[in-house]
Amino acid sequence: MGRKMWKIELDGREHDIVFNRALLLGRSILIIDGENIPLPNNLYSNYIGYDLSIKIGDKQGRLVSLGSWSDIVIDGHYVNSGKPYIPLEEFKWWSWFFVFMCALVVVYSRIGSLSIIIALFGVMWSLQVSVCPELSIKQKLIYSFLIVVGVWALSIGVVNLFLI
Repeated sequence: MGRKMWKIELDGREHDIVFNRALLLGRSILIIDGENIPLPNNLYSNYIGYDLSIKIGDKQGRLVSLGSWSDIVIDGHYVNSGKPYIPLEEFKWWSWFFVFMCALVVVYSRIGSLSIIIALFGVMWSLQVSVCPELSIKQKLIYSFLIVVGVWALSIGVVNLFLI
């Protein structure tokens, strides 16, 4: 579980924000000034990330989380980097092909639970690449292809290692 903490001063008051991100399964937790804020509890959010509207004091903000990266948006800018806020993109239809190709490793591999772990990470990375706002479509396609190749190469390499 990844833990991220911020101390943000808004309107003369300091706010403490803690975000505990669930890795694969489980529930992510957001705490603002000691108050537990409910987050969606679904596999989609755990795999891809969050782009949620939140209230910090009297101000509207956003919690943006993609993979192991998380940040808070206030007044249209990320708190950590100061860069302008770019919303996560919608999940692209073509991403299902790459997700399917990663998941197919489980069917064709003979290494049991290890193939499931390899496939899960491939699926997770493919989903994250699909919604990343900083990548062009061409970059997303290239990265997704490389993820699939990497998942299959790793799986085949592990199978061959066990057969020796």
